[in-house]
Amino acid sequence: MRKLIGVALAALAISALIYFFRGGEAEVGGVQAASAPSEVTPLQARSAPPMGGVRAGAVVTRGSTAAAVDAAAAEEARHAGTPPLEIPATEKDGFAEIEVKSAGQPFAGAQVTLYWRGARDRATGLSGWRVAGAGTTGADGVVRIPARAGAYLASAHAEHYAPERREFVRPQAQHATRVALELRPGLSLSGRTVTGSAEEAVPLAAIVLTQTLRPQRRERRADSPPEEQPRATADTRGHFHVEGLAPGSWRVEAQATGYANAAVANVAVPRASELVLMMQAAGYIEGTVLTAEGKPAAGAQVAASSGPARATAVASDKGAFSLEVEPRAYKLSAARGQEAGTLERSVSVAAGATERNVTIQLGPGSSIDGTVVNAAGGTPVPGAQIALTPNRGEGAAGAATSDQSGAFTLEGLAPGSYDLSTTAAGFSADTRRGITVLQGQHFPLRIELQGVGSVEGIVRSAVTSTSVAGAHVTATQPGAGGQGGMRGGFLLQGALPPSVPPEVVTDAAGHYRLDNLPAGRALVQARRDGSDLGDSQSVEIIASGAARADFSLHDEGVVTGRVTRKSGGPLTSVAHVRALASGGGFMMGGGMPVSDADPSGAYRLVLPAGTYNVIASTDSTPGFAVPRSRNVAVVTAGQTTNKDLALDDDPTDVGLSGIVLEPGGAPSPGAMVRIGGGARMLTDDQGAFQIAGLRSTLPSTLDVSASNGGRTGHVTVGPEQTKVTLQLQPGAKLRGHAAGSTPVQGFRVTISQLNSSGGPMRMPNQDLEFAGDHFEVDDVPPEQVAVSISTRDGRAGQATAALSSGQVGEVSVQLKDVVSAAGRVVALDGTPISGARVIADGGPPLPGGVTTADGRFTLSNLLPGAHTLDIYQPPGTHKSQAFTVTAGQPLDLGEIQLGPPRAAPGTIGASVRQDGNGVTVTYVLPAGPADQAGLQLGDQLVTVDGAPATNASDTGARLRGVPGTQVTIAVRRAGNATVIVATRAQ
Repeated sequence: MRKLIGVALAALAISALIYFFRGGEAEVGGVQAASAPSEVTPLQARSAPPMGGVRAGAVVTRGSTAAAVDAAAAEEARHAGTPPLEIPATEKDGFAEIEVKSAGQPFAGAQVTLYWRGARDRATGLSGWRVAGAGTTGADGVVRIPARAGAYLASAHAEHYAPERREFVRPQAQHATRVALELRPGLSLSGRTVTGSAEEAVPLAAIVLTQTLRPQRRERRADSPPEEQPRATADTRGHFHVEGLAPGSWRVEAQATGYANAAVANVAVPRASELVLMMQAAGYIEGTVLTAEGKPAAGAQVAASSGPARATAVASDKGAFSLEVEPRAYKLSAARGQEAGTLERSVSVAAGATERNVTIQLGPGSSIDGTVVNAAGGTPVPGAQIALTPNRGEGAAGAATSDQSGAFTLEGLAPGSYDLSTTAAGFSADTRRGITVLQGQHFPLRIELQGVGSVEGIVRSAVTSTSVAGAHVTATQPGAGGQGGMRGGFLLQGALPPSVPPEVVTDAAGHYRLDNLPAGRALVQARRDGSDLGDSQSVEIIASGAARADFSLHDEGVVTGRVTRKSGGPLTSVAHVRALASGGGFMMGGGMPVSDADPSGAYRLVLPAGTYNVIASTDSTPGFAVPRSRNVAVVTAGQTTNKDLALDDDPTDVGLSGIVLEPGGAPSPGAMVRIGGGARMLTDDQGAFQIAGLRSTLPSTLDVSASNGGRTGHVTVGPEQTKVTLQLQPGAKLRGHAAGSTPVQGFRVTISQLNSSGGPMRMPNQDLEFAGDHFEVDDVPPEQVAVSISTRDGRAGQATAALSSGQVGEVSVQLKDVVSAAGRVVALDGTPISGARVIADGGPPLPGGVTTADGRFTLSNLLPGAHTLDIYQPPGTHKSQAFTVTAGQPLDLGEIQLGPPRAAPGTIGASVRQDGNGVTVTYVLPAGPADQAGLQLGDQLVTVDGAPATNASDTGARLRGVPGTQVTIAVRRAGNATVIVATRAQ
């Protein structure tokens, strides 16, 4: 149930604990905004709020004495507030106009604070918040605060009212951006902090609340400035009470010495029942750090990492250390000066347990010796900022700044894998993932920074072809762009963080231009003001160039309604309402819009005309298959369609529950559990998973598997069995050698599992970069794996290896010169198809995943010989073809035509899913067998060829059959029974 908020917040929680313990009653924080007239100047300084916060740069680690954080540091953290922007905006930059109302009327005298949201810190995962300005609303309820383009949080406070907050993006080239806030009376939340099956109280836990403000951009964690996070302290019986909360969705976290943090996301306020935060006892790792000579390494820095979980300590004079950790498996490392070492095995720690006698031997430290250059010309880039973090984890592992020659060095590194991020003004940010250093190795690294580019175009009406003024256009860059991993990510100085893409508004002629975009593939989206969905294209951003993307927007309608419980009881967590286009369209229109229902359950979505699956769900019970309800809505332009959605109550019946354990017996948080060939879910912080409903709704015999890194486990669940334990087996270790006609000086290796059809399934934590010609990879699945190697000088090779649990495998890969193949995907009439997924040899999709606006794609790193090409275009269009490339001869595949979608042989061109209403039709292929027979979206299946439709898996299997044969389907539609006979596709 817990996702870490980061080491900085740990300090904040402990400081709050000290404060509340001394002061008695818990305060719940409003912001003490600077007093100002309704027209304000930028805020230069800001008084500290009552609750305080951790100032930028303050770090408190968890370790042997982490439970006893320095009191002075804690006090400093409590009194620190969010710092102001280093260079405040002026009136020339434009304004954020914050309008505050109450009961629909302007509210004068509200104190408003505007926070700028900076890039996320790679070490902590938290945003770099800055105060952009503050002021007091006038008689019209409005305050104007100078603000540049960017991402912001507006917060309004007034006595006797709950603070109201809203995140928004202030677009480029817009003089003023209006944001509306509604002040309402404060609400309260009560709860308990407990541990163990008997729910024994955890006293004096520090409680931190963070409001979830952006439903359309679900993030790994809620994030807001510390002074905007209400806090409280549980009493000696574990009870806590927080007042003055705004209605909506909140993340609630509890922290207490000797316990792992516990958190519940998506807590609805108001809430009828008490919130229970279940806390686990912390575990401990104790051991010794020795020098290369075997002597105690006094003062060595010790770190334990497990994904986002991280703990650190300093070895004593005798080299001893003790780490307080969360129950899970950890990788341990230590460093002192130029010496460093990594424990080869993982250490598994159960709740309340102590793992003793761990010894870390230091040896020669490794280093990364790099140079940062401009990709266009190779000139040095001085002043570039380099940040090193654990591979796909959190916590600072090193930092440097390039000198006048572009050079930098990171020394004293423990063997292992790291991510290295580089930013420099005027350049696209660069992230090299999986840089892996061996003991004592000097890793040479050349970082070529691309410049920035732009995209521009016209937004028109799809109906009248006239320009659309005031449309919002955004550019999102999920990654890819060069060997070594993600480019972009909006980590440029002064740019937006990855989760908040830049945005502009079209002018009177419908024209837009987005500047300063990182080079690489981008998803550019256009939507009308106030709309939840629009049009999108995949665009290649070229350094120092301008790409083109025009859009056509359909007229819109509104879907509105109320989400309720079938029993009539209140919602215990916030309901999310999503609209999925009936055309299959996550790719179509730029995503799946999300609306969070208000506390009464009301929701509203503005969508282009069309047919949609409207789906309501909650996250009320982590680990369960969530309560879900769906309905079909036909949206007509200019009209409002009402669709109420009724959710089942929070699950009480458990169809199947289980726990995944590490090889050492500790719980395995974040393990991927696969139920048969269908459902997938991640385990919670206790390693547990659950599927709600009756066991009878699931197949009688189930194959259940789990994996976490390279550790894997599998069990077969028999009839009527409802509980299962999966014990993961240790992964394997793989050593390898890359050889070619000339010496190999560095390469990237990707290790993939082979699925049942022989195709590779890439594992992101095993996509690593090495120096020299050898590699070693830990925690590899103990099974048949594919090993792919590519070099920067244009060579690649592949091999397979059969691995066993706990054993070391060897592989040698012969490198050859690679070839590229390019092509263009078009419709039968020659129109380019944008957004088609292109896959080579059954592997992962191209960087960016889709064809560009003109339908083009490029396949790189192809070995000479035969290959297969698969192209997928929603809804239901797929084309596969074989091709052969010859060494030294790039291949032009020409135009590849995609016809209209067709049902696969033996199917009826329809999809079903199990939800609260039974087995429901969620997709019907236009002009397919099901469509021709009269099957409709939203139909509830009763029987298939006479057999009851009790679960989606069995029902879907019965719908498939011999091509050309008939299937009889009894459905319930709007309360009426109907029988449909469909002929399976030939």
